[in-house]
Amino acid sequence: MKKYNFVYKTTNLINKKIYVGVHSTDNLDDGYLGSGKRLLLAIRKYGKENFKREIISFVDSREDAYKLESEIVTTSFIENKDVYNITEGGYGVITHSEEGLKALSEYAKDKVVAKDKNGNFVKIDKDVFDNGDYTGTTKGIVQCIDKNGNVCSILMDEFEKSDEYYGVSKGHKTVRVKGTNDILYIKNSEFDPNIHEHILTGRVTVKDKDGNTFSVSKDDPRYLSGELVGVMKGRKYKINNKPKDIICPHCNKKGSPSNMKRWHFDNCKFKQ
Repeated sequence: MKKYNFVYKTTNLINKKIYVGVHSTDNLDDGYLGSGKRLLLAIRKYGKENFKREIISFVDSREDAYKLESEIVTTSFIENKDVYNITEGGYGVITHSEEGLKALSEYAKDKVVAKDKNGNFVKIDKDVFDNGDYTGTTKGIVQCIDKNGNVCSILMDEFEKSDEYYGVSKGHKTVRVKGTNDILYIKNSEFDPNIHEHILTGRVTVKDKDGNTFSVSKDDPRYLSGELVGVMKGRKYKINNKPKDIICPHCNKKGSPSNMKRWHFDNCKFKQ
């Protein structure tokens, strides 16, 4: 059991959108901001430093936290365009009774998270989803590559308004013009190795002192000075010292030296 259980609010300091969730921890300064899908997309876009977590209320148990969350994150709450939550709160409550588990299973089986015509995220019955008034939660979200070569997902409106991102599509690739910082999105058939290079050529995936990983140029002063290190630095590869298998000359069976010498060779039943 964790030492602290509480309901928190995470605020985007740039656009003031919020996310309300439940967290259990032994360290109040663990840096946890939330795990909501829309919230994580926003954190990837704006950066962790532009988000702030505030504790709404401490409670005695995680179950009590979910109950409080359900009173805050209601249907009307998630319909607000200024929040990142997409489902009502309280569904994380765990019950160990067979009846409770069955009830949760039955509830989830008939529900689906979708977007209405206004772009609001709602949880509805599956048969209602088929009436054409709702769309899937990923509609309007596009996977793309930023100028550093990192793959990310952002809203289509943001993608179309910005020149910081490039699309990802089958039969196409994002490349860099050799000797420049110009990035192009071209068909595979248009790739010319004399003109283009892979977007990650000359780059390396690194981690900072906090363990955050990202891609930088191999000429980046922070990488050259050792402030940023390769993601594999400090990891050791397992060396396989297992002895090679040997073959019995009498029956041609193959196996480890210890077993083979015990049951084969001079002790092999096929030895003449």
